[in-house]
Amino acid sequence: MVEVFYKAVCFCQKQEWDDLKTSTYLSILHDLLLHISANAYMKLDADYDYFKRQVLKHAIDRPPWSILVFDRQDIESIWHFTVESVFRYYDMYKHVLTDWLDVSFEGYMVHSAQEMDRQVAIHQEEHQEEEEEEWSEEQLQTLQELVNEIHALAEQVVSTSDHLLVPKVQ
Repeated sequence: MVEVFYKAVCFCQKQEWDDLKTSTYLSILHDLLLHISANAYMKLDADYDYFKRQVLKHAIDRPPWSILVFDRQDIESIWHFTVESVFRYYDMYKHVLTDWLDVSFEGYMVHSAQEMDRQVAIHQEEHQEEEEEEWSEEQLQTLQELVNEIHALAEQVVSTSDHLLVPKVQ
């Protein structure tokens, strides 16, 4: 980001613009970069149209909707500079400026329901010695329902771990 604005300030100085033109162009550039980062999906045409509308708002004197800041030569140089410095690297700016969510999936591979039953039985045998009181029918039924839910979930687990970057949708 700093490099883009540094190049833009150098461009404005090279054009020998006054403070009004420099400030206006830097504001347009800032709005453009915010517009680029507003949506995670590529839409170069829409972003370019937004940029053109912002520049043209400052090329016609129609208060309060627009105010004349740039002449025709300024607009041509602005378009040329912005196309070469921003839209040429649009994909990079889109990726860098877009908010991303880091989504991680972790799970365990289960080979079969029989293996799951065996693991549950081993676990129950280990803890059966520690327990002195017996389970009621209601508790056993609840436990069996939980085991069935675990079976269903275990069959849905696809891999031991996957890691994805997903764009944040606003």
